Amino acid sequence: MIGVGAKPTIRDVAARAGVSVATVSRVFNNKEGVGGDVRRRVLALADEMGYQPSPSARRLAEGRSDSLGFLVRYHRVLHAQDPFYSSILYAAEAVACRHGFHVVPLLVGESPLEQLQREISAGRFAGFLAAGPEVPDSLLETIRNRSTPLVLVDNRPDAGSGPPAVSSDDQAGARLVVEHLLAHGYTDLACFTGPLSWPSSRDRYSGYAVAVQAHQARGGDRVVSVGETTAASGYEAFQRLWRASGGRAGLPQALFCVNDAMALGASRAAREKGLHLPEELAVVGFDDVPMAAEARPALTTVHIDTERIGSLAAEQLLRQLESGRVESTFTLVLVPVELVVRASCGCSVAQRETVGTPAGARSGGWQGRSVH
Repeated sequence: MIGVGAKPTIRDVAARAGVSVATVSRVFNNKEGVGGDVRRRVLALADEMGYQPSPSARRLAEGRSDSLGFLVRYHRVLHAQDPFYSSILYAAEAVACRHGFHVVPLLVGESPLEQLQREISAGRFAGFLAAGPEVPDSLLETIRNRSTPLVLVDNRPDAGSGPPAVSSDDQAGARLVVEHLLAHGYTDLACFTGPLSWPSSRDRYSGYAVAVQAHQARGGDRVVSVGETTAASGYEAFQRLWRASGGRAGLPQALFCVNDAMALGASRAAREKGLHLPEELAVVGFDDVPMAAEARPALTTVHIDTERIGSLAAEQLLRQLESGRVESTFTLVLVPVELVVRASCGCSVAQRETVGTPAGARSGGWQGRSVH
C-alpha cells in the first residue's frame, strides 16, 4: 500500500501488475524479454499510479554514469577563511541533484596525480567541472582526449580555445574597488597578487593597473606577486612590501589585494607592525568571504556570486550531457560582481554597487575575467 503523499516506486508498480521488479525495469528501459500485453499493462498501471523512473536509475540501467567530477586544488585552510570553491561546489551539486546527478569532489594535491588520472580514464564520471587555475593541464587533456564533457570554472585556457568556462567579471571588479580607493584621495597604492599566470590574478591586477594609470596615481608597478592567494601569502607579501619600502615611512597609502584571504593576512601583518587601519593604511580585497564582514576594520571588497557561478557551470555541463555533444568551441560566461564598501577603505557608511557584464556567453579568448 502506498502512503498518502508518497511517490509510487518500481516495487509498487510490479506488485500491481503482478510481475517482477526486473520485468518493470526491462519495460522502462525498452529491453527485450517482455511480451506486448505485459508491457502495455505495466505502462498503463505506471501511468495510472503516476510512477516515473528516476533519471539516475535509468542511466544506471543503461550503463551510464550519474556522477560528475569536481576537480579542484586542495588547500589546508579553514572553510570560513576561504569558502570560495566549496560554495561553487554546493551550488553545482544542487543543480545536478535536480537532474539526477551527484557531484564528487576530486582533490588535486590530496590524491596522487596518477590516481586522479586513473579515475578519469576509468569512465566513472559522465562529465567534469574543473575549478581554479591549479588543476593540472594533464588532467584536463585526459578529459578532452576521452571526449568527456568539461566546463572550466574560475579559469580559462591561455590560447583562447578549449572547453566553455564560467567566471566572475574580475577586471571590472578590480577597477571598481580601486577607483573607490582613488575617490578617497589616495594617490599612492600597491597591489598584492597571486601568480600572474593565473587568469584571475592577471585580470584583477589588470583592473588595478588600468584604474591607477587612468587617475595618474602612483603604484601601477608597485606589485608584490606570490605563489598562492592565502592569508599566509598575504602576510608574507606585506613583509616583503615593508622591507622594500624601508619601513613605515615608505609604505603606500592604500593596498589592493586580489582576494580577501590575502587582504586579511596583510592586515594582520600591518597591525603587528603597529599600523592603524585604515588611518595609516587602507586595505581592500576581492571575493567577499564571510570573514570579510567580521574583520576589524570590516573589509571593503568585491562580492562574487559563487552560487550563480556554480549553477551556471553545472547547467552548461548538463546541456552537453543532454545533447550528447561535447562542446569544443570556447565560450566564456561572465557573472557580474558587486562592490561592498565597509570600513577598511576609510568609509564610515556601508554601501554596495554592482558592476560587470550581464551573465552571458562570450566567444573567443581574452574577452573575459577569471580565477581565484
